[in-house]
Amino acid sequence: MYRDGFRELEVGRRLWLIVIVKVAIIVTLALTLFPNYLNEAYDTDADRAAHVLDALTPAATEVAP
Repeated sequence: MYRDGFRELEVGRRLWLIVIVKVAIIVTLALTLFPNYLNEAYDTDADRAAHVLDALTPAATEVAP
């Protein structure tokens, strides 16, 4: 029932092909154009983890009572 409907799709196949090509292009561009900031700015995993923790959690002075 559903398989027959999916087998006969023409527009759907083209649209899925377009989506897959777009995702592949976006991933390729992201990997080549955007540098890994944490690897460049910090030497150790502990330094990277501390930076991420500081960036994601608010400081005690920023928390509203």
